Amino acid sequence: MKILKIHAEENGGGANQIACALLRGYIGTGNQTRMAVRHKNSNWEAIYEVPNEKKRNIIYRQTKSLLNKNLQANIPIVPKVLSHFLPWTEPLREFQSSIGLEDFNYPGTEQIVTKAEMIPDIVHCHNLHSDFFDLKQLAKISLNFPTFITLHDCWMFTGHCVHPYECEQWKSQCIKCPYPDRPIATKRDACRWNQNRKKNIYQKSKFYVSAPSQWLNNMAKQSILGEGSVEFRHIPNGVNEAIFQIGDRNKLRKELGYASSEKIILFIGNAATKNPTKGFENLLKLLKCLAKHSQNMQITFLVLGDTFEDQFFGENIKLKSMGWIHDREEIVKYYQISDIYLHLANAENFPTTILEAMHCGLPVIGSRVGGIPEQIVHDKTGYCFFNHQTNEIIDSLLGLIGNNTLLAKMGIASKERAMNLYTETRMLDSYLSWFEEILTERKSTNLRD
Repeated sequence: MKILKIHAEENGGGANQIACALLRGYIGTGNQTRMAVRHKNSNWEAIYEVPNEKKRNIIYRQTKSLLNKNLQANIPIVPKVLSHFLPWTEPLREFQSSIGLEDFNYPGTEQIVTKAEMIPDIVHCHNLHSDFFDLKQLAKISLNFPTFITLHDCWMFTGHCVHPYECEQWKSQCIKCPYPDRPIATKRDACRWNQNRKKNIYQKSKFYVSAPSQWLNNMAKQSILGEGSVEFRHIPNGVNEAIFQIGDRNKLRKELGYASSEKIILFIGNAATKNPTKGFENLLKLLKCLAKHSQNMQITFLVLGDTFEDQFFGENIKLKSMGWIHDREEIVKYYQISDIYLHLANAENFPTTILEAMHCGLPVIGSRVGGIPEQIVHDKTGYCFFNHQTNEIIDSLLGLIGNNTLLAKMGIASKERAMNLYTETRMLDSYLSWFEEILTERKSTNLRD
């Protein structure tokens, strides 16, 4: 098969990792595959950049070039003036942004297929937000090629937000948004207009929708995506089982400078202290309460994905930032030295970090939001609570780190569940078999016609 993938980024969080894992998998199984992204950050020949900048008007391009030159030369004042002037080189776009309309003005989208240098049998889309894709082009693409959309958040059917939290207006109409500042924020509340624009596009389209969690799949079925979707399918994400494995904990702890007797709890979140969805404030609240109940244990909480000064809670609890670690093999080591993985997000779909922790044999304590309750079998592979249940989380955490037999038992169950349900191989096979199924149906229909 010839498969064209479309996704915002090649590096970063879980959605990007899944998109790139499937790209590698498609290529590895003999399929000719390329992926269009907003910005190319590697030398990977299979990835190419959507040529949006080259299609912008000449005044914009010259102003931006001048701005970059002045920034590189550290010239004072001029960059600030140019930054204010730059948006008005595209007055219609700036006007639409000022009244709260989502930006679909990405002219390079028209060249996505031609830049792929192949006529695809399948188009597989992931995140279509993040400033690179003209959603209006979805109709044209989906009517010419079998098009599949993997949802990683809710943006495709809301008026602007990637996570609606408790708001359910997306089911009917986003009439007046109660949270216009939530990502992806708009300057004004035009959510009803934005949602109707999407609905009109879907009515002219024909595509197949998948979601990694049953939670998100059910939401999608109730949404405006039904205007254009032929089928909804639940395909769980998976991670590379050859990379994420149980390691020699004592050996790795010695290598990284941690005592074998130390209790280590891992918390991962990209820009955790600033991102409201990651629940860093829930972690701090937990630590303040935990300090009153765990005087006999030395516990270290490691945070990956952000940088801050070490913090201490009482005499025996330490919160330590490990910063950003991009090397996957280095990240694996932190799973392998940990006793428990903690995920206290306020909003989530199907976090890849939980799957990675499970593959490394860790019990997981997670918040009862999004698809997390599907990943964790409560009281078997870990625990799942609402974030306000601080006392229950503390009791479960202390019960685990104080009972090595239970810790090991839950770790084994967690690993078994990950291997049975959440492998990269299983995920890849699910998509490829779906693609083949649809192509076979289309061939049969064409033959009958």
